[in-house]
Amino acid sequence: MSLFGLAKPPRALARSWLSDPDSVGALDGTVRTWFAHAHSTRGVDARPPPFTVDLFAERIRRAVLYKQWFVATTVCALLGELVWVASDLFDNPRAKGVYNIPTKYTKRSGDERSQLHFPLQALRNVCVHPGLILTDGVEPPAFERLIAVMKTPSVGSAPLAEYLEQDWARIHERALAAWAIWRIDLAGRLDLGETMPRR
Repeated sequence: MSLFGLAKPPRALARSWLSDPDSVGALDGTVRTWFAHAHSTRGVDARPPPFTVDLFAERIRRAVLYKQWFVATTVCALLGELVWVASDLFDNPRAKGVYNIPTKYTKRSGDERSQLHFPLQALRNVCVHPGLILTDGVEPPAFERLIAVMKTPSVGSAPLAEYLEQDWARIHERALAAWAIWRIDLAGRLDLGETMPRR
């Protein structure tokens, strides 16, 4: 099966910051600091977050090891949300604590961080809202939105998007896990201040 130019999940994972304990620890510490700042600004006692970068990175590594492709895909999306929300709360302690990129993305289309997280948000909506398969008359179904995002030139995943478009159940396949690992690696490297790698 083609992976549309992407590295197989084990190789993609091995080359990513997710397999580097120092990088995982650095981003985990930063996210904890961002959450602590938001707690303190709101005047509430900081408590350890129930979800951490370290926890999600371990779940992704384990899912790839056991070839649980949909689990790896979903946890990559959740990790993207965790990092985005922590940063958003740091910048605006009154933020709601959800992936809220669409407004920012459309208003600040040149914002590299928004561009890197936007595909993860679209993926997250597919993975954690499995019933969003019909339009509500306002928004397209989550799958159609993900496919449209994947087809944009800045994301550069049109062949994989067309493959997914043929059968939405392909979200469970290895190719989508490889794509999710690639996307969280790009977003995480930017959050870590590193240079983005090529696929």
